[in-house]
Amino acid sequence: MNAFFSLIKYFIKLLIIIISCILISILIKIDVSRILDKNSSLAQDVKQNSILIRKGNINGVPIAIPKNYFYFPFAYHDKSIWEPTKPGDKKPEERTFEDGVSSFAIYVHWPDMQPVNAENTKSYWDSRSSDREHSWLLIGLDESLATNPRPPQTPENGLARNLKGIIKRLPENSVAPKYKKDDSNSAGAYYVLQGTDQVIGLQWAEPVGSGIEKFEIWNKLLYWQGNMDGIVTDLIRCYNGRLPNPVFYHKCIHRFEFPEWSSYVSLEYPRSWLPQWRELKEKARDLLLTFAVTPENTSK
Repeated sequence: MNAFFSLIKYFIKLLIIIISCILISILIKIDVSRILDKNSSLAQDVKQNSILIRKGNINGVPIAIPKNYFYFPFAYHDKSIWEPTKPGDKKPEERTFEDGVSSFAIYVHWPDMQPVNAENTKSYWDSRSSDREHSWLLIGLDESLATNPRPPQTPENGLARNLKGIIKRLPENSVAPKYKKDDSNSAGAYYVLQGTDQVIGLQWAEPVGSGIEKFEIWNKLLYWQGNMDGIVTDLIRCYNGRLPNPVFYHKCIHRFEFPEWSSYVSLEYPRSWLPQWRELKEKARDLLLTFAVTPENTSK
């Protein structure tokens, strides 16, 4: 009798497992189908909206960018992208080349430099919804090269001053606030200049000292081209230290001047791409220049 009841219990457990597996399988199929529907819908939106153009001018240069390139839309002088819409605000499609733009960011697939489209939609959504390394390049542009010009008496350009400031402030920035009044625990990190990286072809500096093994906002490797006491053409800051999750990846922020539009450009990409910094810069510049509109076409 005990054996009979044990056998019944076994079959009940087996049945529960089978039913659970079926339910999980159904749920997974529903989830996948929702994702595919979402991607399919977005792909259609991209296909339909790719011809929509956003207009403005950056420091007087008229530019027009297809909607499907944007990561952050145009921030116009009279309207922050974070500001709620109010009655009477211009709609994006009502903007013209007379409207000044202070900044924007676009997002393209590397290395083909294509915006989101029907062919790369899944890759696009994966990059936006995951912390894993991906193949998309973020390109930001702001007008501050024109709005914050170098003082005539200053030998260093803006990137050189920025670089020297980062190096100088690290000992203070790397000290946890709770220790700042406690001299016995106030030893922070500092940068050591390492010369030229022969593989990457850039000068570089790394932080040494307390806390460098951790992933912190201040813990960055610095790479640059040029003379920090004069002109720095490229400044790259790459996150350093042990990541809190093994699927995360270290990012680099690559900043350079874009004199054609009196602006700065910032690229964000995985640290593993750093040896390609020249190509990344060249392709980003070339793409941005395609958005410039010739004077005879500004009325179209």
